[in-house]
Amino acid sequence: MKRRTPQGKALNKQRQPLDTQSQGTQSLIVPAYLPPEEPIPECLGRWTGNLLYWVSSLGAQYYAQVVAPLGLTPAQIAVLQVLEGEGMMRQARLTDRTHIDKATMVGLLNNLEEQGLIERRASPIDKRAFDIYLTEQGGERVRQVEQVSQEAEDQFYAALSAEERQTLRALLSRLMTRTNENAKK
Repeated sequence: MKRRTPQGKALNKQRQPLDTQSQGTQSLIVPAYLPPEEPIPECLGRWTGNLLYWVSSLGAQYYAQVVAPLGLTPAQIAVLQVLEGEGMMRQARLTDRTHIDKATMVGLLNNLEEQGLIERRASPIDKRAFDIYLTEQGGERVRQVEQVSQEAEDQFYAALSAEERQTLRALLSRLMTRTNENAKK
């Protein structure tokens, strides 16, 4: 089954991974954000949740397109970012922290390990568990993602001023904080 945009158009899932060995510090070209061919009906913007869904869906599709040359998916990037931000972690905990189901996580970790971005080691405490470590190469890839992500963000949010972007980020962060607080209850 092909993935589709919110407008029902099939997505082209072909990815060409970046050759990071020869890439070095060369800058990646971020494709321009192209809005959907068919505008989103204005009636779908009457409710904030609906509007948030459609805009985030378009943003997620664009972001996936932008990071594809790095040989990563947004879910893999989430794993790398959590490992960089929080350090070594048990595989089960990483699944909880990223909200990625166990079966999917195994495939993501296999791919990241094949790329040399993470390392799995048997836990010294529980031989049935694995501890996941970010490698030096994984840290370098996170820095590449940050650069590309900033350029993509500038493209996608070009309709907003810098102040409006800060406000949007602050409001979304507040919603995320509340969601996190509710999850702890």
